[in-house]
Amino acid sequence: MTEPQRLFDCINYQLENGALEAMFAAKEGGQWKKYSTYDVREITNRLSCGLLKIGMSCGDMSEEGRDKIAILSKNRPEWLILDFAVQQIGAILVPIYP
Repeated sequence: MTEPQRLFDCINYQLENGALEAMFAAKEGGQWKKYSTYDVREITNRLSCGLLKIGMSCGDMSEEGRDKIAILSKNRPEWLILDFAVQQIGAILVPIYP
């Protein structure tokens, strides 16, 4: 793969150039939960498929025409994974900090 052009391209780039056992990690209940590069790709792709299945899309690719998806969450790895998925389908993620 050539150099990544979009943020979510970094996942496949990382897979081709040395997948990580812990691409993301966060403490949950006092234990570290790790997401490998493979995990991140799998979850991202499943989320993208699910979003498309429920009708989310890039619309006409204009800022106004794209679907917007809001997330209300503290910072965590799942937020970034969802952001990858939303970018993959061409929609826009709208973060709302609690």
